[in-house]
Amino acid sequence: MHGVAEQQQQQPVAPAPAAAVGPPPAAGAGYAAPAGPHIMPPSAAHPAVAPPPAGLAGTKRPYDEAGAPAVAGSYQGTAAGYATDAKRQHVAPPLTPASVPRETVYRLVLDVVDTALIIGRGGNTVRQIEQTTGGRVKRLQEPPGAREQVVVVWNSARELPSPGRMARNTAQEALVDCVRRVVFQENAPMGQPMSARLLISRTQEAGVMDNMNAIVAENPGISIELKRAQELPACALDNDVLVELSGEKYSLLAAVEALSHVLREHPILERPGGAPPALRALAGPPAAAPAGYGAPAPAYGGYRAY
Repeated sequence: MHGVAEQQQQQPVAPAPAAAVGPPPAAGAGYAAPAGPHIMPPSAAHPAVAPPPAGLAGTKRPYDEAGAPAVAGSYQGTAAGYATDAKRQHVAPPLTPASVPRETVYRLVLDVVDTALIIGRGGNTVRQIEQTTGGRVKRLQEPPGAREQVVVVWNSARELPSPGRMARNTAQEALVDCVRRVVFQENAPMGQPMSARLLISRTQEAGVMDNMNAIVAENPGISIELKRAQELPACALDNDVLVELSGEKYSLLAAVEALSHVLREHPILERPGGAPPALRALAGPPAAAPAGYGAPAPAYGGYRAY
């Protein structure tokens, strides 16, 4: 017995036949050609990671309209792979005009004499307005031969336009202060209605028209008129609309503040235009461009769009 056991242990074990290595078989219908005998499948190389379901390999997870992953396309791999896939599939929401921070800008149309009341001797008055209100005030050069100027009032901080704001920002504080210095000037006649004019963009016109009746109802004796095209002053741009408010001093100041809230809720959404139609009619048609060159920018008698 012991001799038989020893003979069995001493007998050499025949090695297993090596797998025949030959050219890879051709890919048939529904089968992919193997990458090579030395590459292991993912499930064998990493048994802890389950492969994605059939039909989803190499594809992205579909998202429904709400942005959540659909159940049919959910990834069944590891948590790290799911997080990475979710980051790749994330799409930022599109920007809308109401979601873009913008500056609040107002443009007052004043006579050259009234502009001096805001600027003051050596600019002392305008510096005082800026220091008191925190807003910014700048006088623009009037077109040649014009007696009206544009005073731009704005705030340096951007904000999201949203309705229903009650507190005035720095641009509104500066606007009301400028109008007050013009309306309540010493040379203003007693009992005579005063007026205030502001230039707005065409993108703001709809918001002003929707709130005109409310402004007039809150301030009795106030009238609001919109002027366009040939009725624009020489300091306006061709895509501007002139808003003219008239009435008693105190009601006029309150109406200007109410209008400032409306313009704050409806910011400018287009680029500045060119010279107003009145100046274009006086200057005539622009000169023809030479062959091979673009049309030159018309100067309109030295006037440049600001």
